[in-house]
Amino acid sequence: MKPILRFKGFQEEWQEKRLGDDDFEIIAGGDIDNSLITKNGKYPVIANALTNDGIVGYYNDNYRIKGPAVTVTGRGNVGIAQARDYNFTPVVRLLAITSIHNNYFLACSINNQKIMQESTGVPQLTAIQLAKLSLSLPTLAEQTQLSSFFRYLDSAIMTQSKKVEALKQVKAASLCNMFPQNGEKTPKIRFNGCIGEWQEKRLGEIIDSIRTGLNPRSFFSLNTYDAKNYYVTIREMQNNNIVFSEKTDKINESALLLCNNRSNLEKDDILFSGTGTIGTTAMVTETPTNWNIKEGIYAIKPNKERIYPWFLLHCLNSDFAKVKFQAISAGGILNSISMAQLESFDILVPSLAEQRQIASYFRALDAQIASQERKLEKLRQIKQSCLGRMFV
Repeated sequence: MKPILRFKGFQEEWQEKRLGDDDFEIIAGGDIDNSLITKNGKYPVIANALTNDGIVGYYNDNYRIKGPAVTVTGRGNVGIAQARDYNFTPVVRLLAITSIHNNYFLACSINNQKIMQESTGVPQLTAIQLAKLSLSLPTLAEQTQLSSFFRYLDSAIMTQSKKVEALKQVKAASLCNMFPQNGEKTPKIRFNGCIGEWQEKRLGEIIDSIRTGLNPRSFFSLNTYDAKNYYVTIREMQNNNIVFSEKTDKINESALLLCNNRSNLEKDDILFSGTGTIGTTAMVTETPTNWNIKEGIYAIKPNKERIYPWFLLHCLNSDFAKVKFQAISAGGILNSISMAQLESFDILVPSLAEQRQIASYFRALDAQIASQERKLEKLRQIKQSCLGRMFV
């Protein structure tokens, strides 16, 4: 067995081994010793979690696993491997593997496999089940070369992820500070020359209409062979944009006629999700000829003489609006917002000139976030492609 793509100088066949072979030792995590755990210390205590590298505390004087080693999640989102270059203690369903092989290569190899699960309820992976996993392994020298390459890729992905997260934090802070909070009539941060209190307006007073789509499943099946019309759901509403993919459903012309074309979208419509992840928004930035919305998603058409569309979009994303939406939806039986509730929703509005300034700022920020997210996705695709071509 050989991979499609290799570094120069390596020609040997890869050897298949099971994690239950003598090359490996699998150790199951135990309970936390609360009398020993501290917030800071020498040896990490690692649980079955993906946040904060799974670290839940530290022991100062002892550990169970001597690094380098690999941890594998054993419950919930199972089979996620991570290389550990230090001594640590695994707890709470986490599995640890020590071996004679390169730990980073081993983690990549496990993550490139489909892990079998022992449970039909909450996904669960035991040491016995993990021991049955077969991997193809090259020489230690080739493992080391591959490890260095994928460490570089993972470092680049981590750096890019931090750039995206930093921009999102900037946006979150801006949404908090550039829109008035509850009980206030002016924001904390304003552009030069912008003065005076913002005016309270009911959403129904500053828009031309709100409409929603219908559930086409009542009329026909999706993805029919002659379907040419996109069916926009909350899945396509990403970062205030509409993003189509191979998963996007389509509907045919006969269904649209049955729906009386109520679900058609138009340029500058603001989409708002009234169910599911309530308050998710997106802007229709081009003139669509075949875009349609699902029931429960509202298409808001702003009156441009009263409200600048891009300002309204970001206003609906502000902390103040989200808190009010949560309060409204929590009071309903189905945890949703109706069209009538949305029309009666009160927002604070400055002059059109200030609206445009605020909107321009957030559009530029959104463009930066989108650009950095595309770079991040490209790096992830490169890694996935390399895993498929450089591993057996």
